Amino acid sequence: MNSLYENKYVYSNTISARQEGDEVLIGADIHNVVALDMSGTSPNVIKALACFDAENTIGDIILKCNLDTAESEDFLYLTKYMLDNRIIEPPSSKEDSIRKAGLSESEYNRFDRQINLFKPVSGNFDNALLANSKLKDAKITIAGLGGCGSYVFYTLSAMGVGHIKSYDFDIVEESNLSRQILYNYNDLGKKKVDVVRDKAPYISPSTQYAFYDEKIDSIEKACRLFEGADLVISAADNPRPDFFHLMNEAAFNMRGALLYAGSATVNAIVGPLIIPGKTRCYACVNQNHMKGVNVFEFVKNIKQNYMNTLIDPYNAVAGSLAALEAVKYLTDFDKCQIIERTLFINFSGYQIGRTGDPYSGYCHVCNKM
Repeated sequence: MNSLYENKYVYSNTISARQEGDEVLIGADIHNVVALDMSGTSPNVIKALACFDAENTIGDIILKCNLDTAESEDFLYLTKYMLDNRIIEPPSSKEDSIRKAGLSESEYNRFDRQINLFKPVSGNFDNALLANSKLKDAKITIAGLGGCGSYVFYTLSAMGVGHIKSYDFDIVEESNLSRQILYNYNDLGKKKVDVVRDKAPYISPSTQYAFYDEKIDSIEKACRLFEGADLVISAADNPRPDFFHLMNEAAFNMRGALLYAGSATVNAIVGPLIIPGKTRCYACVNQNHMKGVNVFEFVKNIKQNYMNTLIDPYNAVAGSLAALEAVKYLTDFDKCQIIERTLFINFSGYQIGRTGDPYSGYCHVCNKM
């Protein structure tokens, strides 16, 4: 441990601490905590632990706090332990990493909170910067700029996704204003894509945007959503069953990743995320939606006439969770939880479930046996 003597350290700004008697709990979150029992630790050593300030070397701290041989050994042990658990770090590591990642001061200031979130989950600061760079390079298509889609758009824009292509064919109506974050009274009667096009640069001036006033009602149009996209997010309001099948077939034909999200009544629904060539398709995962089932005519009529009923907080949760899982998928900063799975949140009793139907054997889309 003598090699530590000439080194300087600071506490990581992505961890917190709390004290319960002589026990100190240090960590980024409740699931990643280091416990230190300080009951037998010398007051001098505890004092020394407050001296990681980027100015003093470990040797300086030992001299400054008048640590004897036994205390020095305890302090060096705790220093090594904190270093191994990423509680302390060299003061120059962050600045060097930011410079190597090619981030300007303005860019880092803008994204420092999410980078600091990526850091403890992804393992280190370099991985966190890499995750942020992946967002900057990502190409996402959003189908629908309504209740859920407007939150997906806003969140991914604010987080610095580099390229966002959006589709919607609706105009802004009064009923949108209570549940769609991108619109206000000044926007009534305007095309949603025109409104969002004007506002988007104020959310993220670094993002490259493209907007299409187009209804996705053919396989040719659906396939265009996947052109050049790393991920397509289907967030259309009131999607009919045929729309799900259309998007699923387009994803399979274009070999493009597809994520579904939305909310209805008292539920938020996020997923599944399907990746052609790696996962089952939407029809495989959701057997009850498979095309070819002999659906009664009156059932079709009920589905066709259905109008979504919800309030804004449900859209906010569904859209934000969809954006979160998209970020996980695109950056690998954490494990995506909705690949081949659908997350359901019932807000009446806060029941949360994650389901994925077992594969029954045959799919009309991808013909997996």
